[in-house]
Amino acid sequence: MLVIDDDPDVREFISEALVDQGYVVRQAPDGKTGLNAFSSEVPDLVVLDFIMPGLSGADVASKILSTHPGQPILFVSGYSETDSIKRIAPNAPLLTKPFRAEALSKAVRSALVRG
Repeated sequence: MLVIDDDPDVREFISEALVDQGYVVRQAPDGKTGLNAFSSEVPDLVVLDFIMPGLSGADVASKILSTHPGQPILFVSGYSETDSIKRIAPNAPLLTKPFRAEALSKAVRSALVRG
């Protein structure tokens, strides 16, 4: 799993929840670092914040999907960008912040099945 989120608290919460579920997790604090991490080792799932400074989640998803069209992505956001997400990654689910570990677990399983 690759978690890309500019908020360190959210990134750590997601990462810890995924590790608790048995996943191996790498973290990236921004889109550019996330793309570098993705290119070095393609993960089973990218958990991606939609609103980030610099490269947005939309930018990151577009770049990932241009080279890996079937890559599972789970967007997380405190805002409702459903329409924007559907244009970029029609199969990617959106998990709205704040969320609990159980909701994350369910969304991850769903995203992996879709991918």
